[in-house]
Formats: sequence, structure tokens, C-alpha cells
Amino acid sequence: MSAPPAPGRFDLRRIRSDEFVVLLREAFVPLQAWPGRLIGWFALVYLPIFLMLDREIVSLFLRAAYGAVAYAGFTVALEAARRKEPPAWRHVASVFGFGEGKLVLLIVSGVLPAALGLLALLGIWGPDATAAFLKAPAEAPVPGSQQMELAEFVTEQVTQLPFTFVAPVCALYSWSGSQSMAVNLMACLVNWRWALLSTAAFSLAAQAMLSASDLGPAAQLLIVFGECALDFLLLAWTLALARRMLPPP
Repeated sequence: MSAPPAPGRFDLRRIRSDEFVVLLREAFVPLQAWPGRLIGWFALVYLPIFLMLDREIVSLFLRAAYGAVAYAGFTVALEAARRKEPPAWRHVASVFGFGEGKLVLLIVSGVLPAALGLLALLGIWGPDATAAFLKAPAEAPVPGSQQMELAEFVTEQVTQLPFTFVAPVCALYSWSGSQSMAVNLMACLVNWRWALLSTAAFSLAAQAMLSASDLGPAAQLLIVFGECALDFLLLAWTLALARRMLPPP
């Protein structure tokens, strides 16, 4: 990571709508360079998330915190592959050298949406129904669980919007946590249409897959692979967006 001009001393580029094809091509550049390595590293990064898929509150927040930090590390690996550099453990683990401020920012970007999603359930259905929903196994959901899942999901996605570019900003630059958050917010404001469109498109795809969870064990396995692929593509797409709007790292 390098040190570009301090935040506020440069203008973020506004991405035009006719740049979609170029952005899509840039998002797939890392995968074209090192497909096997990237898929393998992402599978290792995603494995702990898969192992914490239950609804217990501790798992909920651990998964959110881990995912935000680990995905930022994988974004470093994506950037290395984009530079035609073989992705390796040192890229994924570079997140541990980000500094306390950036690590706190990443954790907050993951935990806050999860916390607000839980608060939405408590506010709409109350503590008893929420506790029953969290404790119910996936194969025996409580009445109204689909509506609760949707409310939690929508709340999390809306809350994550202001953190859209946190991972690529932290991965690309050596700014502090507060500076990284400021640049992320600036990027969200300047290119709010792209942030909203990206969140909406990937959220709809994820929700469409979740709606097929009643089709049996085979479908559920496909849903896990589909969610993994969506997360991978979202990270690559967000990195491509960030590189086109921010100054060169």
C-alpha cells in the first residue's frame, strides 16, 4: 500500500453509466490472471463464515466481524492478481498490518449492520419472537421466519450502503481508519448510483437464492456455493469501481 494525497486534496471521479462494460471487464481481470489461486484462497477465507452460519447471536457477530476483516484481506489478494502478482498468504494476512484504526473500521462495518438487523427484529416482533427465531434450526423454522429473515436482510443491506467502499479503500491505501472512512463516504456520495445499484443487484440475487432453500439439501448446497460466488464477485466488482474513481495507489 502506498500513500496517495491526503483525503480532501483530490477529486473523486464520477463514473458514467456507459462505463459498465469496462467495469465488468476490469472486475474479471484478477480472475483471468490467477483463477485457481484466487478461488482457493477465497474458499479458505469463506470456510469460517460457512462454519458460523447458525443464528446464535455470538456466531452472528463473530461472522460479521470476521467477514469484514477477511474480505478486506482478500481484496488485497485481488489487487495483487490484478497486477499479475500471484496471490499468496501474505496478501490475505496483510490485513493484520492495517493498524488499529482500520481494523476497528472494518469490524464496525461488519458488526453494525448485523446489530441493526437484530434491532429491527426486536423492534418489529419483540424479544420473545426474535429469541425463538434465532434459536430455531433451519429445518424447523418458526412461524413468520421468512418475513423475519427478509426484514433482517433488508436492514443489513441498507445499513451496509455507507460502508460500500471500505474494503477496497483499506486494501489499496495506507490512510488511517478515520481517513479511510472519510474517503469511503466521499466515494459513496459521488457515485451513490453505483453504490445503490451494486448493493441492490447483489442483494436481489442473494435473496433469490435464499428463497429456494425449501427445495431440499441439494438446493441448499447450491445456495452456499452461490452465496460464496456472489461474495467473490461483489468484492471484485467493488474493487473495480474503487480503482476507477479514486487516485492511483
